[in-house]
Amino acid sequence: MITFNLNIKQDFLTPNPHSRPGTKIKEVKGIVLHWTASPKATAQNIRDYFESLKAPDGRFASAHYAVGLVGEIVQCIPLDEIAYHCGSKTYTPEKEKF
Repeated sequence: MITFNLNIKQDFLTPNPHSRPGTKIKEVKGIVLHWTASPKATAQNIRDYFESLKAPDGRFASAHYAVGLVGEIVQCIPLDEIAYHCGSKTYTPEKEKF
């Protein structure tokens, strides 16, 4: 068995309609792994970007966790709340499997 000792920093986003609506999860239907196209961004940079979306004209985006290139992890949203991952309502389990 492989085990990991992960150091996860909890830095939850401020509740807001654009990146942390506070809606409770009813059922987990899948896991999304998404590259942010930010090659030099740290996990904290990605979390801070999601935090910046709380402005009234912000886009809708977030993730439960952000992982940086050197393995640092920041938890952005509690696991019992939804996050706005890629695909939103267009995601289906048949879309892409790995």
